[in-house]
Order: sequence, then structure tokens, then C-alpha cells
Amino acid sequence: MVGSKNRVLASPTKHTNTLNPTPEGLVNLIMPQLRVKIKEEIMSLQENLDHLSTAACDISQGINALEVMALGLFYARDPHAEGFNALYNYLFDANLELRKHLDACWKAI
Repeated sequence: MVGSKNRVLASPTKHTNTLNPTPEGLVNLIMPQLRVKIKEEIMSLQENLDHLSTAACDISQGINALEVMALGLFYARDPHAEGFNALYNYLFDANLELRKHLDACWKAI
């Protein structure tokens, strides 16, 4: 009788692995959902970058219009020409920075 009790107590270690799966086993259950979620987030990020690119293009067109106004005021010898030119230069440089960072975001995807 003592021997049969020992055999019964020795077997639970075999079942412990199925009740407590390893982290690798859990990762296999979770990974397909993560891949789908990551793909959805990347697509959403691409859409947002497309909208940002469109807005940056609109800003560039406004800066180009400001350049034409600054040149016209300069040739007309208007006293406000320097102010428009300073504003144009500032916005032109800011637009270059915006484009640089936007391109870096596109490359990161």
C-alpha cells in the first residue's frame, strides 16, 4: 500500500506543464492578434501622414504666395516689403524643417 501511494504522488509533475504553460506557449496564442493590430495601426499612421502631407502642401502654396507678395512689395518700394520678406524667410525655413521631419516619418514606416 505504501508503494501505491508513492506512485500516485509522483505523477502530478507531468500535468503541471499543461496547467501552467510556458511564456513561449502564450506568445504563440497572442501573436496573430498583435500582427493584425500592428498592421491596422501602421495603415492608420500612413493615412494620417497622407493628410499631413496634404496640409504641408497647402502651407507650401501659401508660403509661395507670400513670396510673390513680398517681391511685389519690394519692387513697388513699399515700406512693408521687409516685413513680408522676413515673414516669408521664417516660414520658408519652417516649411523645410516640416518636410524634413515628414520625410523621416515616411521612411520610418
